[in-house]
Amino acid sequence: MTMQDSSAATRGPCRVLTWQVRVHQVGRSLSFPMVATFRYSAADPLAVQIVFGPPNAPQAVWHVSRDVLISGTRVLSGVGDVRLWPAWGSGRDGQVHLRVGHPQAHALFTIDRSALIRWLSDTCSLVPPGTETELLDWDPLTKLLPDA
Repeated sequence: MTMQDSSAATRGPCRVLTWQVRVHQVGRSLSFPMVATFRYSAADPLAVQIVFGPPNAPQAVWHVSRDVLISGTRVLSGVGDVRLWPAWGSGRDGQVHLRVGHPQAHALFTIDRSALIRWLSDTCSLVPPGTETELLDWDPLTKLLPDA
């Protein structure tokens, strides 16, 4: 896991947490190891970017709600194209399943549950839950609204 500070033109320091982890893409009868990079930025405090695949190769990028990731470590969470749930059972207590894509064409991954919980805890230290909207830049949206 790494933390980076970079300067944004008008918003001050942009704090970023990244976590690169080996996940397993689960097929019908096989499991394939793969690299996933999770990126959380205080500049986009509601979402986590997940990049599947090694650098310098084709990659798949998903943006997932941090709240979905947090709740998915405990219970089935998410709707539509992103679902996350703990994998309980003999020998699998320490994993979560992450499904991305629609039910007919999706990818299913297993991720170490305790490591994901630790990383999400670090994101909550960076931006406490419930304070995310205080960091959002509302100016672009307000420019779209008609004058009152």
